[in-house]
Amino acid sequence: MRYMFYARASEGIRDTTTPKLRDFYSLDNGKFSLLARDYEQTFRDLITLAEFWKDISVLDSSRFSERVRKYLFILHYVPNNMWTFLTSVYFMTNKDSRGMLAEKKFLEFLTKITAFMIASRITRPGNTTPFFNAMADIAAGHQVTFKGYEFDIEQLRDSIRKFDFNDSRKITRSMIAWYIFQDESQEVLSLNQKFDTEHIMPRKRESELINKSNLEALGNKSFLERDINIRASDYRFSDKANYYLGSKGKASTRIHELSELAKTHNDFTEQDIEQRNNIIINSFIKFIIENNLAR
Repeated sequence: MRYMFYARASEGIRDTTTPKLRDFYSLDNGKFSLLARDYEQTFRDLITLAEFWKDISVLDSSRFSERVRKYLFILHYVPNNMWTFLTSVYFMTNKDSRGMLAEKKFLEFLTKITAFMIASRITRPGNTTPFFNAMADIAAGHQVTFKGYEFDIEQLRDSIRKFDFNDSRKITRSMIAWYIFQDESQEVLSLNQKFDTEHIMPRKRESELINKSNLEALGNKSFLERDINIRASDYRFSDKANYYLGSKGKASTRIHELSELAKTHNDFTEQDIEQRNNIIINSFIKFIIENNLAR
């Protein structure tokens, strides 16, 4: 499927209506035209693309820099597979003879699509036109700009503030994953590690909140390894802190911000939630502006 999007983009196709996979490969009266034209090249391409995605699945440090691996981790949590199609087109178009990508340009690409995909999911979900246009532009040798689809900053800020970031929405985990890596001290995390959405102030303390919606605000959420979350989920912060830092011989969390909170805070209050929520939103708005996605 990822190769299909590359093949379509290479032909300049921007139509958002995509054929079924088998139909695509058997176009021209069932003669399997894509395979028949040059089946050896097609299969070489498929193997090259498969190896690229195999390396992404383990965040291979021999292929990808630390900064690139951080964005690949974030994109793993975006709500749909569109980023895999964009990235496949980018790779097939820009790889060198060794199947490698220039780190700086690849990082710029990943950063931009991360910003755009998260923001667009909040403000204009379901609109795939910008992505199909971007794939055709990439295949034609152009940089991704998402020109014409930039965001009004104040409208975006307002949309984020009003958005319901409940745990059932995948975009919630996208924002959490993105914010984790705004901490430069955060190490690369493994895609094989199971992370739960951690409520820093536990749900059992909802009665202590003046604004009940703060319980589900981004400012109260992070990732936490599942095995640690099971042990720490409903405790007060002073007890959670021990689990974050590792207690009774158990491993500590690899989420750097949670470790720092455990070291610097005796409690995590409603004021802390609101302050952290503002930091997350302002940081994301800055991220959008830095990626030239504001109008």
